[in-house]
Amino acid sequence: MKRQGKRIAMAVVAFGMALGFGVIGGPQTESKAAEVAINAETFTDPGVLSSVNMIDYNKDGILTDDEAAKMTYLYFGTVTSDIPVVLKYFPNIKEITIKTGSLKSVTVNNKSVKTITVISDTNGVVSLVGAEPSQIKYYAQKATGALNFKGVKGYTKVTDISVFGKKVTRIAVPNQTKLKKLVVKFTSITKMDTSKCTKLE
Repeated sequence: MKRQGKRIAMAVVAFGMALGFGVIGGPQTESKAAEVAINAETFTDPGVLSSVNMIDYNKDGILTDDEAAKMTYLYFGTVTSDIPVVLKYFPNIKEITIKTGSLKSVTVNNKSVKTITVISDTNGVVSLVGAEPSQIKYYAQKATGALNFKGVKGYTKVTDISVFGKKVTRIAVPNQTKLKKLVVKFTSITKMDTSKCTKLE
């Protein structure tokens, strides 16, 4: 009976140790959310990968929370990137540039980004789904005619907008009653109504 009792006691201790060290599934030390491999599989955009490599100060190929916290700007040079997923790694991103190509809509799903630069190759205005920037820099590289920002997703809270586009002839500005700054350069503007922009500096 004594031997059997000792066996039971030892089994209980072993079970407790297994839980403690995570063999069975008890308390374990989990890797932080931002501890991910810095490679082309995680960051498919070459521009983003290059930027992340620059903050990998110890060159261990791993993005840590501390390193991710230092990133405040990202350049998305391709439209194949999953922008919302990438932005989740960087809690302090305040500004991004997106080269949207021929897309007319891009999903951002991040309301913390306050400055967005759009480089577009399409006619019309590219919608920025899930974004609420206060500043927009819009480069309409191939757009001709009018750019109508009114009612387009991502521009409802813009107070500062800059528009560049050699063949742009008309602009309907967003958020007219709240717009504080409007810059128009390198365009062929012939008409622009800012009569309702009472807060323009």
